[in-house]
Amino acid sequence: MFFKDRIVSLSGTDRIIDVGPGAFPFAGAHAYLELQFYDPEKARAHRSGFELPPESQSWTFYSGGEMPFADKAFDYSVCSHVMQMSEDVDSLAGELQRISKGGYVEFPHPLYDFLFDFESHRHFVSWTGEEILWLPKAAVGFDRFSKATEQLRGVFEQGHCDFISELREKFFVGFEWSGDLTTRRVGQFEDLFVGSTGIQVPKFSPRRRMSGLVRSEARAALRWFGI
Repeated sequence: MFFKDRIVSLSGTDRIIDVGPGAFPFAGAHAYLELQFYDPEKARAHRSGFELPPESQSWTFYSGGEMPFADKAFDYSVCSHVMQMSEDVDSLAGELQRISKGGYVEFPHPLYDFLFDFESHRHFVSWTGEEILWLPKAAVGFDRFSKATEQLRGVFEQGHCDFISELREKFFVGFEWSGDLTTRRVGQFEDLFVGSTGIQVPKFSPRRRMSGLVRSEARAALRWFGI
């Protein structure tokens, strides 16, 4: 979760569920709902190589679709980085609305998935400020860029991702909702950028640019000496 500080409407008496906690559960939740996998390799790919924490032994696991909870069983749901991996965004949002009165949702912006195209991410997802827009990657024919995204993903996995953290507000979306969580499947990739202002890259001073170069050279030297 990149924007935990945006969770501001919780009260001390709210009953909370974390939907899709993976390896990083939301502290203080009263229930955790995780997708059940019977193939360890698929589970590992879905969770980006991370293992579930020991406390997951007490979690609820399900096969997707309808969640095993009563209507409005929770006051607040946390659903962080699950939308893009779900079978169907509309169905997931509908279930979140059914079991909770409101909550927090976070997911990567299409720009992030355009760059790295993680296999476990099935959909491009964006937010207009009023509704979630989504489109399956399969509908875009995005696999034709696989040679490029595979190389970019390799660079990312080697740790060269400082710019992602520095521009996280442009690469990720996170917001609270209450009552209705509106979603809509769009017809083409360009439709996902309705209302988007694009990436505003901050200007770097020469001192900061040099500092970044020095850090890079230092990391390279440490790797050379096996440190």
